[in-house]
Amino acid sequence: MQRYQKFLSVLVFTLLFSAVSAFAADAVIRGVVTDENGKPIRGALIRVNIDKMTMNRFSQGDGRFEVVVPPGSFAVTADAFGFAVSRKTVDTTKPGDVAFKLSPDVDFTRMSSAELEGMLPNTKEGNDVRQCNGCHGYTFPMRHAGWKAEDFAAFLPTMRHRITDEKGYTNAAELKDLSLSLEKIFGPDGMWGPDRQPDLSKITRTEMKDAALKATIKEWTIPTPTIAHSTAVDAARGIVWWGGYDQVSNRIGRFDIETEKFTEYPLPMPHGNPHTGTVLKSGEFVVALQDGGKGKMAGVDLNGKMTIYDWPGHELNARTAKVDPTGKTVWLTAGRETWSWDSATKQFTGAFKNPVPATFPEGSEAARRARPGQQPGSGGYDAVGDSKGFGWVSVLENGTLTRIDPKTGETKVYHTPEMQSVRGLAVDAQDNIWWGDFMGHKLGKLDAKTGQISFYRPPTPNATPYGVAADMKNGYIWFADTNGNQVTRFDPKTETFLEFPLPTRVTSVRFTGIDGQGRLWYSGYISGKLGVVDPEGSIRPLMSQQR
Repeated sequence: MQRYQKFLSVLVFTLLFSAVSAFAADAVIRGVVTDENGKPIRGALIRVNIDKMTMNRFSQGDGRFEVVVPPGSFAVTADAFGFAVSRKTVDTTKPGDVAFKLSPDVDFTRMSSAELEGMLPNTKEGNDVRQCNGCHGYTFPMRHAGWKAEDFAAFLPTMRHRITDEKGYTNAAELKDLSLSLEKIFGPDGMWGPDRQPDLSKITRTEMKDAALKATIKEWTIPTPTIAHSTAVDAARGIVWWGGYDQVSNRIGRFDIETEKFTEYPLPMPHGNPHTGTVLKSGEFVVALQDGGKGKMAGVDLNGKMTIYDWPGHELNARTAKVDPTGKTVWLTAGRETWSWDSATKQFTGAFKNPVPATFPEGSEAARRARPGQQPGSGGYDAVGDSKGFGWVSVLENGTLTRIDPKTGETKVYHTPEMQSVRGLAVDAQDNIWWGDFMGHKLGKLDAKTGQISFYRPPTPNATPYGVAADMKNGYIWFADTNGNQVTRFDPKTETFLEFPLPTRVTSVRFTGIDGQGRLWYSGYISGKLGVVDPEGSIRPLMSQQR
């Protein structure tokens, strides 16, 4: 017994010594951000580059900041709205604070697409160009400033080729209209054309709340350049998963939080296009293959074994896959159908046709864009299951939410004129259904008990809620504000939002995940980075050093 107690004492001392040594190895970069007159700048983003990782924090009300880093010399950047970026090299072995003095500068190429959208005119051309925000925002067409309509018309049909073999635009009338509108905005004489300085007086940025200023955001560059569409978090095991949604990488990625180790698994077929996935209770990650040929889902277990799940006789490709709260059923969207998959037998169990409305739903994005003779569609975007066994599917452009009874096949459609679009879905601990009204710039909720539909508008004008995630432990609802280039936390109890701007411009976040400590993990569809937002600001340079 005495030997055992002595062993425990030595073990505890060793662990404590190791932890203290690890914490002692950290350094802290401290400083202040002011304008040219010495006035403190609140909410400036401070980025410290550490190899292929960055530590990011914000300046406080007095302009001061602190960033925990390893000892060494690092490039440090201060970036604030309305000011030019300032860069310094900081050596942590040298005493003293870092002083950033920023000069005024407003550069529209540094604006988020949510901010830029407010500048577009309410004309046919402006409304046509707004659809760019559905996928990638305005940064991409800005790269082609000066193009004429014929240039855009030649480019648009092939612009998705890095992702899939499908063409971007095949309707001749739609292609012509959009090309003319793009020239009007981005062409030689357009408002965002070359050598044009737009009127930025209408641009305002929502001020960060004090609670968001204490956050720490950490980002890693994913080893293989990729379109990292969506993340799924295995909170029990500390693993983050994502799919490389492009023909170049065509793989599944894994990140172990404790060791910060990346592992990548190439798909066995070309052009798999893994879109959005989910983690099973066993720890296996399954992801929908949007262009998988003979595969509907790919799965990777904890040992790295990959399995392709096919469903012969079903020609449609899957888009999203999400397991229900019970862990029994995975729901998938597949164009005009919604599928169910049993996680125990690993077999597909049902294909349910999404209801097709007789007319375009009132107030929907589909109704707004409808052309003469066009008929409503029913392509599902996201699907989730609740604890009672029902499936729920969103139809983005129709602004509809549909409940599926898998036992009877019966469906019930929910829509109000305020539902302009319904994109990502999440179910909370009370079985309430939450969604991102991407094009309507708001968060939606269907009350499971009353059937009442409610809407909540984020502080940022033109915010675009995409993927939604429910924090089952703390009760928060998170969503990716794709074009606002931030992630947002909503507290249903107080009905308040907390917005966290992301450090990399044009990150373009889609679906996110939450770990066991309430931190939000995201991946960049455009940036190709993996990131985590810690609202409490306690993240350290090595995740294994967390208190």
